[in-house]
Amino acid sequence: MSAFIVSRHHIDALVAVALFGPTGVPISPHTAWHPVSWFDTEPPPGAGMTWCQEHRHTAELQDAHRIGEMLVLENVRSVNHRYPDTGTLPGPNDELAEWATAYDTPLTALRRGRRPTAVEALKLVDCYEYQSCEHDGWRTSQARRFCDALRSRVVGFLPGYDEAPWEWTQPLLPSVAAAGRD
Repeated sequence: MSAFIVSRHHIDALVAVALFGPTGVPISPHTAWHPVSWFDTEPPPGAGMTWCQEHRHTAELQDAHRIGEMLVLENVRSVNHRYPDTGTLPGPNDELAEWATAYDTPLTALRRGRRPTAVEALKLVDCYEYQSCEHDGWRTSQARRFCDALRSRVVGFLPGYDEAPWEWTQPLLPSVAAAGRD
């Protein structure tokens, strides 16, 4: 099957990273995690501060259930679209009815559970997107905007990112430059 309902643990992990960041990040002022923010729709040209305030979402602990539910419902839409006539959806169907009506993230688990590393978080986003992109509404969905924002935020926490140069000022080695011409 090319699309399935991701597990509750997968959704919990995405929400936890959005709230608290990936694990294994040294704490310092320049690496502090700030919860992920995203817009629910594409900003129109010339969108002002009022529009941004009305359409901007930030991952906050009291909204963990809403974020999880939004992600679950988008995943369900995708799999339903991909397999409209099957009667059952691939994935953890025993949890599906509970998720579709009211996603209720155990907040203590989000606070105390092992959060994914930056690399694991990026892979979680990739998997979730692959399972949730099967319908026409995905490209403009809030779930996609959440994933884009989470990915963008996590990339800066990859091992070695801080040490990498901001601007490349070194000439390429002759063998590398020549290899690019092939």
